[in-house]
Amino acid sequence: MFPVIGILVVFFSSLFFKASTNFFLDEKESFFFLILIYAIYGLANLITFNKSSSDKISLTWIDMTAIAVLFTTLLSILSSKHVSVYNEALLLFISISLVYIFTRGADYGKNSSRVLVWGLASTYIFQITCAYINWSGNNFLIDDGMGVVGLFYNSGPFSIFTIALLPFPIYILNEQKSRYLKYLGIGTLFTVTFCVILLTQSRTSIVCLVAVGLYMLISINSKAKSLITKRWVILSTVTIVILGITSLTFLKLDSSIGRLLIWKVSIINFLANPILGYGYGSFAKLYPTWQATYFQQYPDDIGHFKVVADVSYVAFNEFLQILLESGILGIISWCYFFFSIFRTNTNGDNSNHKLLTAIRGSVLAIITSGFFSYPLHTAPIMVLLAINSGLVSAFQSKGFVFSFPRAFQHLTKVVVVAGCLFMTTYLGRYYLEILDWHTVKLKALQSDSGVLKQYESLYSHLKTNSVFLSNYGETLYYYQNYSKAVVIFNESQANYITEKNCVLLGQAYLKLKLYGQAQRTFGNLSSMLPNRFVPRHQLMKIALLKNDTLQAKIIAKQIINMPVKIPSETVSGIKMEMKEFLKNNR
Repeated sequence: MFPVIGILVVFFSSLFFKASTNFFLDEKESFFFLILIYAIYGLANLITFNKSSSDKISLTWIDMTAIAVLFTTLLSILSSKHVSVYNEALLLFISISLVYIFTRGADYGKNSSRVLVWGLASTYIFQITCAYINWSGNNFLIDDGMGVVGLFYNSGPFSIFTIALLPFPIYILNEQKSRYLKYLGIGTLFTVTFCVILLTQSRTSIVCLVAVGLYMLISINSKAKSLITKRWVILSTVTIVILGITSLTFLKLDSSIGRLLIWKVSIINFLANPILGYGYGSFAKLYPTWQATYFQQYPDDIGHFKVVADVSYVAFNEFLQILLESGILGIISWCYFFFSIFRTNTNGDNSNHKLLTAIRGSVLAIITSGFFSYPLHTAPIMVLLAINSGLVSAFQSKGFVFSFPRAFQHLTKVVVVAGCLFMTTYLGRYYLEILDWHTVKLKALQSDSGVLKQYESLYSHLKTNSVFLSNYGETLYYYQNYSKAVVIFNESQANYITEKNCVLLGQAYLKLKLYGQAQRTFGNLSSMLPNRFVPRHQLMKIALLKNDTLQAKIIAKQIINMPVKIPSETVSGIKMEMKEFLKNNR
């Protein structure tokens, strides 16, 4: 029972995992979650150290494809010049891989699997409760965010995660002997979930709910299967889905056009490095530069995408992002991994077969959402996928058998326990450094004179953390240490590019009277985000500082003709200033 409890503890802790979608780890909850994984997995190996009953190890087809996914991920990093081996996205990926191994190796009696399923079903209830509390305006235990977000930073991941959990309470209801109770309960679940999805306004989640609903209906009701396969039902369903997606696309048209831009830029750059990709976790670093280059090379397209262009850290299509980061080899291994979950045969136990149906419904939600969102960049969904695939592998009836001496197995456990102890200690120290950093951040807001020395002390330990570097550079700028701020901002932008930091870097160059570097910085930012007023405004000022009045006039006219996406006093002030400038310099 300990493995199941450990799995559930890790799963519940992932709900409080705080990090942006690109997995830049900058919050204490992120490291607490990782520490739990290594501590629990190490303890489990220690407890079962002398319980090896066989000198043979069986690896299932899912195990083999999971190894292939891990191998191609590591290979993409080792072959890439764009990312380092120290990679926070990779750290999280490997940590969650341990959840798969832990789940795969657990001994599932009838009670153990039931406890795990009830834990997942309880999380669904918790999610739904959070949604309605959030909708009512009460933020107890809930982060502020866009729409209904539960404990998430965005409504999209929240709703996808909720749908991915839905098959487990359906599985529990499907076990009921009363048909009335069964179908009433399942109907209630879908109704409640659909209402929550409408509140989130997540287009992807509606598609997911339809896919999961049809799959579960076919799986648990043979009559439904014969009905759904009829031509008129298929045509009606496809028509409704297409009309629904089209309506939702126009409901959030800017968002849809923005994703088209990301996909177009991404496909162009994929063709330059198709086999092994640019390295796992590289998209967040490279995409802003790709977008700037795209608008420089295709200025005619600026008119189509100008208003919606923004800095993005995810491709809003997991399969495209896998292609970009891990190449063709990566996407093949991931596709085989998902395929193996749906082709697996169970050991003949009917209850396992029903649970397998629920697991496949959950995985189907993740796969479907992957075409339009970023489920594999959301920690709770990744943990859920690891648990699902680990369970399927544990229930698989056939596998590849390898013989290993008992001594080798014991040695492996010693190495695993030692590795988990090292990672727990390492992450614990990092966790304390993160706490110190957040304390120093508060002092910086109070204009504490000794804060820069404390940042310098933390720098030696956190210099690989891009979010820390970004905050350190910002603090240096506001404390008027411009030369040091330039150095730190450039280090930060090696992995983490934000509009704010680009602006501050350019302004730091201006303070140092390095007009050429400032012009290049604001020029790149203006190419990256062609509808942002501040970069062009700064370029106009630099032209005046260089006594290039003609160029200043050209930029001023461009600013006046720029469309306004979100009205603000800053934008109005810049436009007014440009009109006055042109009026005085006819």
